[in-house]
Parts: sequence; C-alpha cells; structure tokens
Amino acid sequence: MFQGQKQDNGQSASISLTWSSPPALAFFHIPIPEVRQGPMREIVGQYQEYVACSSVYSGVLRTFASMGDVKAVFIGHDHHNDFCGKLDSICFCYSGGIGYHGYGKAGRPRRAWVILAELGKGVKAWIGVDRIKTWKRLNDKKLSMIDEQVLWEQS
Repeated sequence: MFQGQKQDNGQSASISLTWSSPPALAFFHIPIPEVRQGPMREIVGQYQEYVACSSVYSGVLRTFASMGDVKAVFIGHDHHNDFCGKLDSICFCYSGGIGYHGYGKAGRPRRAWVILAELGKGVKAWIGVDRIKTWKRLNDKKLSMIDEQVLWEQS
C-alpha cells in the first residue's frame, strides 16, 4: 500500500494507490505427491509416464494455495510427461524433454515450454500482469507450437 502527498503548483492532492502481489511462478525438479495423487483438472498435454515424486508431504501445495499469489508451478523429473493440470487453483506443468542426452522417445520431437506474462497497459505506463500463457515449441522443421493455454488471467 502506498499513500502519499503530491504537490503541484502549490495545491496538494491526496493519492492512494494499492498494489497487490504480482502473480508468482515456482520452478522445482521433483514433483510433490499431490501431483501423483490428484485429481488434476483441466489437463492439457501428454501424460507419458508414472509420476515419480517425493514420498514426503511437505505442505507445499497447502502453502502455495494459502499464499494466493502462486499461479503456476513448473516441474521436471519425469521427462516424458509434458502436461499441465490444476490442483486446487494452481497449475502444475511438466517440462517435457528438451535435451538429446539421455531422455526421450524415438520419433517424438523434443519440446520446450514458453511462458509469457502479458502486462496490462495503462495511460502512458505498463501496469501489472493481465495474463500468463504458455505453450510448447517442438524441435521440428517448423518449430511447431502445441498445447497453448492460459494458466492465469486477471479477473
């Protein structure tokens, strides 16, 4: 919360602006058990292998949900999975396989996540984040785009 006085030509005007927390993204390698346990909603992408997750319920999902600003979590470890789904109100997205050194399936193009935070536009300024979108680019001849989705949008 910002509150202050603005002086302009000897006149004062009181202004009050409120900033809320920007939407947050989290990145870590090993999925939490809730990803395996589910149920996940609004799944986009491919579930290709069993979810190998931590055996400890650390409270990460509960903590992120209570914080309210974490909108998406990007995870790895199960390198054939490249899906995104919601647990509570948070998207959990697998990164898929991008490298050529040990993981992957024959004939399946490597893929990379693209994450775009679209900023809102105000009068002469950018204000806040309006939307977080994602998609994957395939390492094929056309650099094809697949699985486009909106992870979060300002309401």
